Amino acid sequence: MSFPALTLLDSFIREENPLSNGGKWKGFYPTGGESLYTGKCNKNEWETNSLNFEGAYWSPVEFANPAVSTQINRQPEENAGNYFTWWACLRNPLTSEISGYRLKAYWESGRKFEFKLEKIVKNVYTVLATLKEVVLEGVQVEASPKDKVGLTVFEGKVTAWRKKVGGEWVELLSALDATYTKGYVAFGGLLQLGAQINFEAGSAASPPTIENPGKQNSVLHKTVSLQIHASNVTKYFATGLPTKLSISETTGLITGETEVEESALVKIKVENVVKETAETSFEWNVTSKPNNVISMVLG
Repeated sequence: MSFPALTLLDSFIREENPLSNGGKWKGFYPTGGESLYTGKCNKNEWETNSLNFEGAYWSPVEFANPAVSTQINRQPEENAGNYFTWWACLRNPLTSEISGYRLKAYWESGRKFEFKLEKIVKNVYTVLATLKEVVLEGVQVEASPKDKVGLTVFEGKVTAWRKKVGGEWVELLSALDATYTKGYVAFGGLLQLGAQINFEAGSAASPPTIENPGKQNSVLHKTVSLQIHASNVTKYFATGLPTKLSISETTGLITGETEVEESALVKIKVENVVKETAETSFEWNVTSKPNNVISMVLG
């Protein structure tokens, strides 16, 4: 798969307007075994106390097959143990049974980070994959946002990504794991004052597409078979079909025997695994004689 196009959920600068988007950000449970909070925010703003880990989850919605990314223009405080985090499929965020997937980027030196993919089951962390000395451009003081980092969970695979300025998304490391497929997205980090965060999220599933079959002409009391062609689709729906015709929800094949002479406007809708949709419409005429016979008579 490739990294999907995402929606910008929030963009802010610590401390000018941090985590202030209508209360949609919420801090989440402090992890056991770590001295710093997983996610901590105060009145929907980042904590200013650098002794606390700073971050939050996007509370309005859970994403199926989630993807999340950030573009950050400041590195974390240059102290051993500091890091960025990206979360997907975050579950039970306000309890001690927090679960999901986390990408953790430890600061090593300069612009180098050690990346770890982790699975969390009821607050127990397991490392799935590790990659050292990942260089992130643009995460230094006074830099404009450059590199992006992302995390996806799709079809039993958890993947960490990087996108350099002017480049394409490239897979950094991944692990096969199908424990979770849905949950909240979140981020965190110890950042300097003035750090700008562009936070994006969405689905890792590819959007559905559908081909228009064009105008259809059928003869009365004849068997019909029309295949609707679509991509990245799990379900098909149809409205306005000629009488006695129906569509298979799983294959998109329209079948049946025409019963009424009529002209119908048919609408087809398709849906992908995360219920994103695409639609098309076309005319369908049912007549008592084939089109070529009608043309000969009229001629």
